[in-house]
Amino acid sequence: METTAKRLKKYSGIALGIVLVTAFVLVQPTLQTSYAQVSDLGAPAFEECTFVVDPAGAKNHGQPADPLSMNTVRVKDVAKTVIAEKEIFKCDVVQGGQDVIVDVTIYAEIYENMTSKSIIAKQARVVTCVKLDVTGADGGGILVGCDTYKPLTDFIPVSFCFELTGFAGYLLLPQEMNTVNKGNTVKTIEVQKEVFYCTFNTGPPFPTVVTGNPSFEADVDDKKVEQYIITETWENLGLLPNDPVLFSTIESLRCWTLVDSALVESCQFSTVDLEETNPFEE
Repeated sequence: METTAKRLKKYSGIALGIVLVTAFVLVQPTLQTSYAQVSDLGAPAFEECTFVVDPAGAKNHGQPADPLSMNTVRVKDVAKTVIAEKEIFKCDVVQGGQDVIVDVTIYAEIYENMTSKSIIAKQARVVTCVKLDVTGADGGGILVGCDTYKPLTDFIPVSFCFELTGFAGYLLLPQEMNTVNKGNTVKTIEVQKEVFYCTFNTGPPFPTVVTGNPSFEADVDDKKVEQYIITETWENLGLLPNDPVLFSTIESLRCWTLVDSALVESCQFSTVDLEETNPFEE
């Protein structure tokens, strides 16, 4: 069951000890959240976040032009695949209201046995880094601190969603693929991604304009949903010149982010049925 009241907050009041140009001092309190307990030495608490769609980069708080990446490595009998994507939020520091840029990167990790051709484990983790606003008087994109945590794995229902993929040039390259082998066994993995913005109200969320860039002024319960479709194909090249494909599988990864606090609340893996058909049979 989702809890939106317990969001990313820090309350204790331990100074970072870094004086950044002027008299601005970031205070580092204790992070208390229902999702993780993070070190006091990490990022300062932030709130009132905005997600800017336009891929203008960190300078204008926009998104990277190509934020999705993936690679696979094999160590003896185990293949590990990492899917990563960075997204950028503009937020305010809880103490002082200083504008900051918050980089949120989701890492999806899949471990597989190359002999049994089966999944050993799969998990998601998040790294959040806070930088001073590059456009502010005390800016320059100075990295202040980072936190890491594992999101929950619950399913979260959403409603009144608007697809962001391709909107205003955002996420124009939503696909990655690679291949790894052990002897004649070859595994090809391909990931596709879609992003949705959900408001839970009676109409679709239309972007407002902030400094010339399309963005969303988030209500406290607005969510951004990342939907990954992960396709794997296993082959035995020893079967050539016959068809070497042994089987394919489909995995779904769905992550929910509470936009107002840039908090990845949950990431849920699930296996999707894949049926082989022949559409040309009469």
